[in-house]
Amino acid sequence: MIGGTPVKIQFLIEATKTSGLGRVRRSAVLAQELAAMHAEVCCLQTTSPMAQPLLDLYNIPQVPAINPDSDIIIIDGSPEYQLSVMDHLPPAKLVVIDDIANCRLQADVIINPNIYARQLDYSYLGYVKLLRGPNYHLLDPSFFASNHKKNTKVQRDIDILITFGGSDTREYIQAIAKAFDPYLDQVTIRIASPSPLQKSVCGNIPVLVGEDMQKLLLRSHLYLGGAGVTAMEALAADCQLVLTRVAPDQHMNSLSMRMQGVDVCDIFDPDIMVSMAQDCLANPRDYDLTLMPTGLERTAKALLS
Repeated sequence: MIGGTPVKIQFLIEATKTSGLGRVRRSAVLAQELAAMHAEVCCLQTTSPMAQPLLDLYNIPQVPAINPDSDIIIIDGSPEYQLSVMDHLPPAKLVVIDDIANCRLQADVIINPNIYARQLDYSYLGYVKLLRGPNYHLLDPSFFASNHKKNTKVQRDIDILITFGGSDTREYIQAIAKAFDPYLDQVTIRIASPSPLQKSVCGNIPVLVGEDMQKLLLRSHLYLGGAGVTAMEALAADCQLVLTRVAPDQHMNSLSMRMQGVDVCDIFDPDIMVSMAQDCLANPRDYDLTLMPTGLERTAKALLS
């Protein structure tokens, strides 16, 4: 609130087939938390059919243009996306959600919730407020298994959940599905996808389309997929993890996850990942990183302070 008037906050989120859904979900979660703190929140309209259900789920209104009266603009996008909107930004407080210190705008605040964030050098931006590291995560508290211990309805009935996010990663899914085919009578495996997949892609593994990722992770013993935002969500949900890189900007996260004791296959190899998954199920890992549900609230309060 500014003098009793709600703070006007607008999100600009890159949402394309190649960028996936990680940015959309983390920004939507943050937007919902800011709205709960009585900010007036909206998002620049997106044409992505995959992003739309997420924004609707979190009740984030969309508007057709950048609001010149915004008090805070929050941008979650690649360097190219940042530059594409640069000339249209109003004189507002600028917040950039960044992953690998490649921000192209003179931001007032940088949010980097990744494990490795404190190792990155942001001195090239001059003075900027840094909210970095897992203590400033952008995870919905409903992902946290610790928030569901009293909920007897949540049972882990999926041994392995396979998902590579919202980008076009059918080749990864197809290869993993083929590698798991000999073991389908031994473990319960499901593929989570934002859109339907042909049998030629998923093989004999059932596909769960557009289902609530929080509930899916809480039902799963092990998450197998990319080393992006969903991997952090799986960690919060107390899943075992087997990761690989499906995008260049996941390189540092995969290295950091390995340092926490997570099984990471640096070069995508479905047979190695199947072996890792089997070993994880038989010998569960104790990871070094502990995420706290309060991180999202801490981040939102820091933005409004």
